[in-house]
Amino acid sequence: MQEKLKREDCMSFEGFCTYIKNGIQQRLEYSCQVMTHNYLKNNGVTLCGLTIMTKESNISPTIYLNGFYERYVYEAESLQQIEADVMETYRRNKTDHNLDVSFFTEWENARQRIIFKLVNYDANRELLKDVPYKKVLDLAMVFTCLVEKGVTGSATILIHNHHMECWKVTEDDLFHTAMENTPYFQKEKLTGMDSVIEYLTGQKLGNDILDDICSMYVLTVENNLNGAGAVLYKDLLKDFADRMESDFYILPSSVHEMILLPLFTDDMESLSKMVKEVNATQLKPEDVLSDHAYVYRRADNTISMRGETLCLSDLY
Repeated sequence: MQEKLKREDCMSFEGFCTYIKNGIQQRLEYSCQVMTHNYLKNNGVTLCGLTIMTKESNISPTIYLNGFYERYVYEAESLQQIEADVMETYRRNKTDHNLDVSFFTEWENARQRIIFKLVNYDANRELLKDVPYKKVLDLAMVFTCLVEKGVTGSATILIHNHHMECWKVTEDDLFHTAMENTPYFQKEKLTGMDSVIEYLTGQKLGNDILDDICSMYVLTVENNLNGAGAVLYKDLLKDFADRMESDFYILPSSVHEMILLPLFTDDMESLSKMVKEVNATQLKPEDVLSDHAYVYRRADNTISMRGETLCLSDLY
């Protein structure tokens, strides 16, 4: 990846966040309360989030400023333009109503909205000290409560150990509930790689390219967010393997999707090296899921990596 050129006259990230917060507060003429807070995200990444609280609503979108800072530093965007873009992001995503979160206090109500997502186990050891999880190969299944679902994303609450204690439930309770709920709220989407590339580029692919990628599929969910967990949906991989009449590799391209492709080599090490290189050069750190390739065997309905095997039938 080509190294980005950094402007010479830029302020620190902390100074930038303070400047944007104060600028937004002035634009709103103190009719709202503007706050910034550091959030521990996936893979140990900390992001600075800006929220704008109003009297009309008890919830606010969190606008992460890290990406805006990169535009300021590496693309030399003016602070005034960034302030305007932050305001526009807020206007597009704000709500003008109060959200009733009373359902979250009682398990019988909250259980209807418990879903799961997959994260890397080793990269999230600090986070996993405070949240219930189920280890899946080199990954961890963590649980969230779906508060609101929209076209551009979902508002969720990450379940912590103290929530579990308050509800008087176990990790197994969360696991079985999430396994039932997640396919309903996060419906799978399995698309041929050719269709994905043509959609992203807006161009039809030539036959020479199609020959190379026509057997590759992208597995995610309808809103394309945290969709890698769809590989654990009941019978999804089994049905896909039966249709393809083949075992296949699973490449963790990010926390949002997996790539499925038929077996063509026994060199799993090379595939894992390719995944690791893509993770290091093409993805944001918080979007990385795993550096290892997996293989699905339809004869015994298993996913394997480096001598470790998960039988999917045991999950249900």
